[in-house]
Amino acid sequence: MQNPIPIPTPLSLGDLLDRAFRLYRARFGSMTLTAAVWLIPFSIISALLTGTVMSDYFALLQVMTTTPNADPNELLSQFSSSIPQFILVIFVIVILGMIVQGAVTLALTRQSISILQDERLTVGESIRQGLSRFWPFVGMIIAQAIAIFLVTLVMIMIVVVAVMLIAFVGVAGGMSGLFDGAGDAAGIAAGIGFAFLFMCAYLLMILLMLVPTIYLSARWVVAIPGLVEQEWGPIEALRRSWALTTGNVWRCLFYTTLLYILSIVIVGVPVYILQFGAIMMPPAYLGLTTGVISGVSSLFSVIWQPFYMAAIVLLYYDLRVRQEGFDLVQRIDRLDAAQEIE
Repeated sequence: MQNPIPIPTPLSLGDLLDRAFRLYRARFGSMTLTAAVWLIPFSIISALLTGTVMSDYFALLQVMTTTPNADPNELLSQFSSSIPQFILVIFVIVILGMIVQGAVTLALTRQSISILQDERLTVGESIRQGLSRFWPFVGMIIAQAIAIFLVTLVMIMIVVVAVMLIAFVGVAGGMSGLFDGAGDAAGIAAGIGFAFLFMCAYLLMILLMLVPTIYLSARWVVAIPGLVEQEWGPIEALRRSWALTTGNVWRCLFYTTLLYILSIVIVGVPVYILQFGAIMMPPAYLGLTTGVISGVSSLFSVIWQPFYMAAIVLLYYDLRVRQEGFDLVQRIDRLDAAQEIE
């Protein structure tokens, strides 16, 4: 018997979110357990390591604020052994977090695909099949990072060159008068204009650092489901995702924005409340509190991550229906299978 059609017809964004909620609710136990297998140990390790190094950091701050006349060099010498430890711990947490996040993403993607195709995978099978695509996933992430960096760098360089040309060609005369001490109206106006131009260029560069990331993320939003289901290679996954999102970029952007807003509600707001409460704690407990908050934030991801990956997998199938006629292909396969049985 052929697997059922994951999405029999193109769906609206509201229908996609509704199906994601229903899928998540129906398989809440297995999906959260899949995430918890990785995230709970990581949250404990993160809490312990962060709490240890942050205790020394807050102790240094407390000494500096309570004894303003203390010798800074003496204080730094007292805590000098903690600085390398702090850097090492942060490095370990970041690297470990990236590995754990990748493993969770792949396992939940595999599980979401199996649920939509009416397959029964255990938590262990989901993790094992997800990990089989780990190195292609790493290659894809590296390729994404390189592409985003290069595009961002090119756009920033264009802005810098354009601003320099405008500055030299447009206001050179007025600025020279200003710097020469003439102080005439033209020079002052040119100075104000140059300052305004500099501020605009600075804001534009910040914007251009975000635009490539946002746009390319939308074009590659369904690369991971294809990497897992179709076993595409890293570059092939990015290329096929680009093709699937053609003509649907704004739709994908709006969809991922909705998911981002939901993540703020589910993860961001509770963590922010905890951080606000930590401010009220005595300074001696700030290090421990910071570690606890770091661990708890990972625990909230146990709830959020399964829903997010289910929503992305549903978007993947929806785009395949729209771009590839995936629903028709599935129907034809089922008819062929039925005829073979007869």
